[in-house]
Amino acid sequence: MKWIATSLLLLTSALNASEEDFSKDALCFSNGNISVVSPFDTTTFITTYSPTGEPLWEVAFTSEVISWNHRGVHLYVFSKARDNAAYFLTCIDVDNGTFLWERRILTPEI
Repeated sequence: MKWIATSLLLLTSALNASEEDFSKDALCFSNGNISVVSPFDTTTFITTYSPTGEPLWEVAFTSEVISWNHRGVHLYVFSKARDNAAYFLTCIDVDNGTFLWERRILTPEI
């Protein structure tokens, strides 16, 4: 039940966040490491580095990352398909970059 409340809180925050707000949060500190969002035209990367700058792991999203948040050992990512056909909530293990789960959570009316 707690993860549902967390998911809804993240979704609400993401839907209310502007692009300018997200650009300020393109950097996240978790478990002593630094994670960075790097958006490109067709792919967005989340890369985590050690405090000395060594890359630890990287994941690629074909969807557009709208918002993300670190909680405990999880990184929650809210993203939108680049064709606007769907939204996704993804959970990643912050220690190794493993995708734990992904849910299609909202499909806009077309």
